[in-house]
Amino acid sequence: MSTWTRCTTLMSLVFGIAFVGSSARADPADLSVLQWNPDPNMRLPHVDGHMIVTCVRQTGPNSWGMYYLNNALTYSNTGYADSNDGMAWTNLGIVMDNTGVGFDQNGAVIYDVVALPNGHLRAYCAGWTSDGPVSPWTARIFVADSNDGGISWGDPNDRHVIIDVEPNTPTAGGALAPEVIQRDGQYIMFFEGRPTGSGPTNVVKATSADGLNWAISGVVLEYPSEGDFTGGWDIAETPDGNMRMFLPARLAGETGYSIHSLISSDEGDTWAWDPNSRLTPDQFGVSRLSSCALVDIDGTAKMFVSGGPGDPYDDVYSATGVPEPATLLLLALGGLAVMRRRRK
Repeated sequence: MSTWTRCTTLMSLVFGIAFVGSSARADPADLSVLQWNPDPNMRLPHVDGHMIVTCVRQTGPNSWGMYYLNNALTYSNTGYADSNDGMAWTNLGIVMDNTGVGFDQNGAVIYDVVALPNGHLRAYCAGWTSDGPVSPWTARIFVADSNDGGISWGDPNDRHVIIDVEPNTPTAGGALAPEVIQRDGQYIMFFEGRPTGSGPTNVVKATSADGLNWAISGVVLEYPSEGDFTGGWDIAETPDGNMRMFLPARLAGETGYSIHSLISSDEGDTWAWDPNSRLTPDQFGVSRLSSCALVDIDGTAKMFVSGGPGDPYDDVYSATGVPEPATLLLLALGGLAVMRRRRK
């Protein structure tokens, strides 16, 4: 079985073991479902700029944390909110700030978090600066570690660039929006690669044995000939071991960004658009959906999205996944097996 320990799909199985003394855990949710229903009573309003959700993770037996890109005028940093049920959230403010100098002069944003063997956390982030070499700004991917559960991220001087700008490569114009998974003993990263600073966006794949030293495999999803897409995607494993990507895109004939899905059966080397799954902005009463993040909340698949008209700024909303019939059957069979064991 593949091992997935990425931020937004931190396995419920892991927590089921770690929190064995707590109340009974629900079966892990299938985060790759095709259909999603908006939650009418969940809205986390922005504070001082666009609130672009990037990562949601379980932090305890009954607690979850949300990282978001906080964009205000000329800079971007990372905010954090926590919740006991995934519906009511308390905004705790900024947990990672831009430095004002260097590669993260104008922005420092956490996009994904993975758990390390020593119990600490590692954030995969994007930092950008207006000082070049790419115009109008240059983005790079860096890492930062936390030893307090993801609130403090160490000295900014310890931030380490792992994907840099390289001429004549998929990152010639910058790299940002990393999503990292652990699968079959290796790390796999999908990130936004820009051939030019202001040109089209591609999805690029990279692999690593240790999560720090990366080899770029190449572009796995090209910018569509009609329409466009943007970073802020998330990836889930399907019950049959394939990968499903959810990403904000505006395809031919669409007026605003929706959350579309794609499927890959070859470890993310190629992706096919799935016409059967689409979460639209009008379902939330907004004009666009600009990012998404998946998480299992007590056995229920949740997708958090950012959306808005752009002015005023984007807020965060959520949707609940509708289990596939096959998934419901498996859950029912699992429940029967548990009942039989209890009767013995």
